[in-house]
Amino acid sequence: LEVDLFEAVPAFQDFGEKISSDAEEWMNFYNHEAPETVEIPSSEMKGLGELEKMVILRALRPDRLTFALKKFIKDAMGDTFVTQPPYNMRATYTETS
Repeated sequence: LEVDLFEAVPAFQDFGEKISSDAEEWMNFYNHEAPETVEIPSSEMKGLGELEKMVILRALRPDRLTFALKKFIKDAMGDTFVTQPPYNMRATYTETS
């Protein structure tokens, strides 16, 4: 677990202890199908920004980081930056002919 690596950052001080004290809530967060869509369990960490939440997600559930990044970009910049338009074969043909 990479928790020890970022406890030196002030926002994540005593992170291991916070997980231990709310173990059941953190286990539910960890086992959630899409943890990037739910609140961080610890009441002491409710004030974290989206980047800090992604750091936690990276440490606990790296498999969900891509989804969290997509949500972050969509919320910050809009849907056009994360959604690919449908492929237009006719336009491609015209452009290459």
